[in-house]
Amino acid sequence: GHLQCVYYLLRFHADVNLAKNSGASPLFVAARNGHHRIVKHLLKHGADPFCVQEDFRSPLHTALLYSRLRCIRLILRGNFQQLIEQKDVYDWTTMHFLAKRGSCKAARVLLHSLRQSQIAFDLYQVDRFGNTAMHIAAFNHRKKFIAYLVGQG
Repeated sequence: GHLQCVYYLLRFHADVNLAKNSGASPLFVAARNGHHRIVKHLLKHGADPFCVQEDFRSPLHTALLYSRLRCIRLILRGNFQQLIEQKDVYDWTTMHFLAKRGSCKAARVLLHSLRQSQIAFDLYQVDRFGNTAMHIAAFNHRKKFIAYLVGQG
């Protein structure tokens, strides 16, 4: 979370995509922790929003899971269609990650971006076990999130 350190490292040409053994890049870690200014700076210096960890979780998935709204907005500025189509090792989509946390605010950000980009998105996609985002939300007792999705059609 130390922005000055990031500035310093990038000034001396640090690799913005150098990942840990788990595959977590600096962008992934910044998105998980909600450091939106670092996310913005990393993206500006070529960080790859499509890089994934060993479990195929992307920085966007993580930002959605932890409801990091500013990070979500910044990451979605890239190739939106490709970001939305990414799935993790269990075939979880962006909506599955949203449903786990149950953040209506994060869902609004994502669905607003989908509408603005005129991208069709199937809310009924299933994971490897046959669960939709609604199943995940129900399992995690996210009643407000379920009501929000129902209200969105």
